[in-house]
Amino acid sequence: MERVSRDVGIRFAPAEVRGRILAVAEGGRAPAEDCLRRLNHEREAQAARTRQEREDAERRARSAELIEEAQRRMARLAPRGVRGNPREDGMQRAQQALLNAGARPLDLRRLAGQRLEVTYAFMGERFVSIVAADSLQVLDAGICLAGADGDVTLESLPSVIREAIETDVLVVTRHA
Repeated sequence: MERVSRDVGIRFAPAEVRGRILAVAEGGRAPAEDCLRRLNHEREAQAARTRQEREDAERRARSAELIEEAQRRMARLAPRGVRGNPREDGMQRAQQALLNAGARPLDLRRLAGQRLEVTYAFMGERFVSIVAADSLQVLDAGICLAGADGDVTLESLPSVIREAIETDVLVVTRHA
């Protein structure tokens, strides 16, 4: 699989091809190419389905930035008191959510529009997801969820990944 992957230029994660490995072992290069091309086709189909969703999410993020800016201006006018840093709280909550779900946080990066890019390890694989910093709602799971990314949170995402791996339907759309 790795040799064919390099030859055809299609990356894969072992968990994505786990259910097809026997056919590849028995058949050689042709089933390996078929497996990788199907995987690539599934990724392209997912990208087409989520393009509009990403644009919508970016519009919502821009709106959230404007709201956040207005809230910061209002907070400056509020009486001085002990205030937490919501940016740090979101990152800490993301790390804790992953730990609670049995995943290992590897990297957190703040993006524009109150979003976080979260890189984590789970079941021997690395995953990258984009989540809302305030709610940890998944904006882009980094795996194919057939457009249902917004139905899960960062804490529930590892269980969805586990099920996808166990049922041999995992398709990674964002590689770490």
